[in-house]
This record gives sequence, C-alpha cells and structure tokens, in this order.
Amino acid sequence: LTSVLKRMDLMVFREIQKVHDGTFSGGQYMVGLAEEATCLTDMRHTKHLVPQATLDLIERAKEAIVAGKIHVPRTLEDLKNFQPVNLTS
Repeated sequence: LTSVLKRMDLMVFREIQKVHDGTFSGGQYMVGLAEEATCLTDMRHTKHLVPQATLDLIERAKEAIVAGKIHVPRTLEDLKNFQPVNLTS
C-alpha cells in the first residue's frame, strides 16, 4: 500500500553543505527517520484503504523511533536482543 523513500538526495546535499562550510568529516554514518533520511510516501493513491487506527499506530511508531524510545535493530545481534514496545496503549 505504500513505499519507503530513501532520501539520499537530502543526505548528499547535507554532506556537500558540510564540505562547503568546512565541517565535513569522513566516515560511515547510519541515518534513518530521525535524520529525515527515510520516510513513508504520502500514500496518495492508497491511504483511503488503510484504517485510521493503523495510520495512528504508524505515526506513534515514527515518533517513538525519532525520540529514541524504540531502538531499531541495525545488526543481527541487535535483532536478537530487540525488545518490542507496545504502542497500542
């Protein structure tokens, strides 16, 4: 019903800005929702098919991830130790 946008354009632009400002530091960076590097599409053609309760749950999950309340697994070891968070209450 939706797709995920990977905002590589935004991430590359930000790094170019850092080069321009003299603040660039090379390395490997993990980016996601908090950095606006990824997001759901606006579901322009399918949003009406998704129950509002589900849309609300998605928004609560996004807010919890950005706030650091949910640690998104990035490795297999992270996944093994993952503790789900109840967002329905």
